[in-house]
Amino acid sequence: MQQTDNTNPTSSHASRERKWDFLRGIAIYFVILGHTIQWVDADWKHNPLFEGIYSFHMPLFMFISGYFLRNNLQQIAFWKWQKQKTHQLLIPSLFNSLIYSALLLIPISWGISTRLAQWDAQALWYLNVLWLLLVFARIVACFPFRFLRILLWMGAYAFVFFWHYYPFSMYAKFMLPFFLLGHLYRKLTQLPHPLRLFLLAAGSLLWWFVLPLWDFSHSIYMLPYAPSKLTNMLHYLILYANGFGGICTTLLLTEGSYARLEGFASLQPFVKSTAWVGTITLPIYVVQTHFFVIREVVKGFSRNYLLQIVTALSLVLFCWAVYRILCKVPFLRLLLFGEKNSHSW
Repeated sequence: MQQTDNTNPTSSHASRERKWDFLRGIAIYFVILGHTIQWVDADWKHNPLFEGIYSFHMPLFMFISGYFLRNNLQQIAFWKWQKQKTHQLLIPSLFNSLIYSALLLIPISWGISTRLAQWDAQALWYLNVLWLLLVFARIVACFPFRFLRILLWMGAYAFVFFWHYYPFSMYAKFMLPFFLLGHLYRKLTQLPHPLRLFLLAAGSLLWWFVLPLWDFSHSIYMLPYAPSKLTNMLHYLILYANGFGGICTTLLLTEGSYARLEGFASLQPFVKSTAWVGTITLPIYVVQTHFFVIREVVKGFSRNYLLQIVTALSLVLFCWAVYRILCKVPFLRLLLFGEKNSHSW
């Protein structure tokens, strides 16, 4: 969820990067809203807002991570890159998963939850998958010929696609194509703006056809082990199509409206605050994960959409506040959020 590229501080370039921070801010809000609905709505699996969000929100995040993957990875010292990504992603994932598993012991000990008392190493599965993809990307960058790099990515996808290690293989086989798609899209930004909007509109149209086919049984958490079976292929097609179409729809709305949003003085607070949230998505994602324990205690009480939206907004601010407090302790800042230096506010 962190930016993996360095940018030049030119005015137009800075504006483009603010747009992507804005998009990341929207994406992390979708994540929190989807989780909030699971706490608030007893029948969350059939909540239309939940279905729309969950059909594409994590592919969108992985797409953005792929977009910021550097093109010149071979110029970065191999072990420096691996060490950096381990500190930024893997250590926070493992440390926070221990905390999350410990918190789960509370409702388990009270007899409220029927879950097993065990270490959930995939509690922050997104960080694990992103770490693996970034580490592998640096390995691929060692090869000088483009066709070899393409073959390596194809081989990696084939491996995770048919690998039956649950749950990690499920996450990796779903996320890898969107990571590569995001990296490819960075090259497509060189296309004329009208042509790019046309391509995004075509992808967006696909989403409106496949979204009615999606329900929670087609989520990444419910997919069958063996994708090679014909009976299971439909699940994967629905999953990939919704992820792709949802990304195209979000990009179309952002590409078509961001410049106009920036032009309205009355909307500047919204645009700037959303872009600011987009710069701290990893800490917010980490903190909100621990609130998932609430679902073991609160079984849902309302389908009120306004309540769900406002609660999610409040949770974003609360997560930021918790992050800011914890960052005052250097070793917690490193272990929880993978940061050696604190943000300046």
